[in-house]
Amino acid sequence: MELFAPLRLSRFTFGNQYSMDLDKPLSLEEHREMIRLICRHTNTEMDQWENFQFSAKFGKIYVTISREPAGDDDAYHDVTEILNDKK
Repeated sequence: MELFAPLRLSRFTFGNQYSMDLDKPLSLEEHREMIRLICRHTNTEMDQWENFQFSAKFGKIYVTISREPAGDDDAYHDVTEILNDKK
């Protein structure tokens, strides 16, 4: 059993039902769905943290999700209301 399981991208298979326009901003609903999916991932898959990277238009993007803040709580946007929004 792995103590810190890495994000296994092979779990995420995207068929043709997803068409991403990477040069278009997220809609409000897409933003809400992203937050909900991150929350679900942290509640079901993540132990203490998750680190990943990907290439984007202007270079690499580094993403860290952690159960501990990297700085002052005031530096974070509280998105709890998105999780409670049933729309």
